[in-house]
Amino acid sequence: MSTTPDNIDPNLSLDDKIKTAQLQKLLAEKKQIENDLENKKETSSEKFKNVALGVAGVLIPLLGFYFSYLQHSKDIQISEMEKKNEQTLDSMQKNQEFRLSALQKDKEISKNYIELGITILSSKPTPGSDSLRTWAVKVVNKYSDTDLKLNYNTQHQLISTISILGVNENNHPLPPKVQDLDLLKTRSTFPSETDINKSIKFTDLIAPDANENKFSAKTAVEITAYISAIYMGGPESSNSFSKNKDDYNVRLYLSTGPDVRDRKYQIIAQVTPAVRKIAAKSGKDYSFETLKNQFLHKEVKIQGWLLYNFMHKGQSFADNPDLPNPQRATCWEITPITKITALE
Repeated sequence: MSTTPDNIDPNLSLDDKIKTAQLQKLLAEKKQIENDLENKKETSSEKFKNVALGVAGVLIPLLGFYFSYLQHSKDIQISEMEKKNEQTLDSMQKNQEFRLSALQKDKEISKNYIELGITILSSKPTPGSDSLRTWAVKVVNKYSDTDLKLNYNTQHQLISTISILGVNENNHPLPPKVQDLDLLKTRSTFPSETDINKSIKFTDLIAPDANENKFSAKTAVEITAYISAIYMGGPESSNSFSKNKDDYNVRLYLSTGPDVRDRKYQIIAQVTPAVRKIAAKSGKDYSFETLKNQFLHKEVKIQGWLLYNFMHKGQSFADNPDLPNPQRATCWEITPITKITALE
């Protein structure tokens, strides 16, 4: 029985056959070893792949969570920064509003003090009023702009001899009659029912005989008339020759109707700053613009105090019948107007 493999040449010697068989055996073992190594390599690669997939399965969610955390932290930081910026801006705005409010309050206080001082100094000095008038002069000077402060001579005169309405543009005293007229122009009391003489009609005020003695400045009237024109007044002794339009009267030309254009048949009525302020507190706007928009070329009912403005005698038709171009029917005015109502 042969012990050699079938694929060994039978012509070889026994010794060569044995060597050949041993070589084939070694080659087979080598191949087996290579196969085993290849199998181990594939097994290791599979294991590595599985391990890698397992690690990735853990790391990817962790990394996702980590990056989400970073983004969330960043969003929180941005939100906090925006909130701080908003708080800073809000604080700055509130501080600005507070400063503006404080400044406005200071101006309002200054204005109120000046008005109080002017009110005191608007009346004529009387025995025993020196101390109060001295205080009023100091108040007006303290809260007025530098270029509006009263000089020494004017201060002394206001304390002892004249009212603040009693000086001209050069701070020289006005005649007593003019001072009295200015006090009537600037009065702020509203007439009571007993003050109003309802028997006086508009035609009475434009009558040729409406001289100085026909009516009384202590009388108020309530008349119906047509507003032919409205103008803004200007600097005059009754407003201390102010350059501020808020201190000007609003002048209304009254007539019997739209066809009456000749000024010799018209009288003047005026809304004063004092009445405007009082009316504003009750929600009425008596400014020039509003009066013009609401009442011009309309029939109205007007209530107010009578005033004989002798300063315009040279323009009055009643006082100068031969005047070629009179600017008013008489010197009688309704100044100040205390109430005006449209009838249309």
